[in-house]
Amino acid sequence: MLGPDLYLYFSGYDPSWRKYGVMTLLVTETIKWAIEHGLQRVNLSTGNDQSKLRWKPYEIIFRDAVQIAPTARGRCAYLAYEVLLTRTRRRLVR
Repeated sequence: MLGPDLYLYFSGYDPSWRKYGVMTLLVTETIKWAIEHGLQRVNLSTGNDQSKLRWKPYEIIFRDAVQIAPTARGRCAYLAYEVLLTRTRRRLVR
């Protein structure tokens, strides 16, 4: 849980349990719990796969991402990256 959001991640599936609908039941009960506790959103794991289609999710596609190491070196490297990126963009616009 992160603030008013609940994040779900599904990392495995055993086909022999398919007929019992175990994961459907678990996700359903989790969503009910989130509603009862006033959460604003339930975010399913990333990706577009069959296991999520029944929930008719709204998919947000991220095209770029940068993850910075939580160190002084990581911050310096990111700052250098931003400077170079800004200079490159300026050259392309001209």
